[in-house]
Amino acid sequence: MEIPYIWQAGPTPHTMTKYHIADTAGNIRRLRKAKGWTLADLDYRCQFAPGTIRNYEQGINRPASDHLYALAKALEVSADAILGLDDVHKD
Repeated sequence: MEIPYIWQAGPTPHTMTKYHIADTAGNIRRLRKAKGWTLADLDYRCQFAPGTIRNYEQGINRPASDHLYALAKALEVSADAILGLDDVHKD
């Protein structure tokens, strides 16, 4: 079975970068666990409905831009780090 993926606009309008939903799911899980937080902790910190983070981590859903912003802010990383496009953490 092929891993689902989505397209993200690249640095210019004429380029595209492919990344896998599984990468985003794994990054959210890895970053959450590095903070020592439960799924419910991150849902609460992002003000998401219960179960939202679980759905992201299982690859059922992917975060929309407003949720991506909330995740990045709560986890203190860039949105690119969550998407797997950049592994540099904010200072």
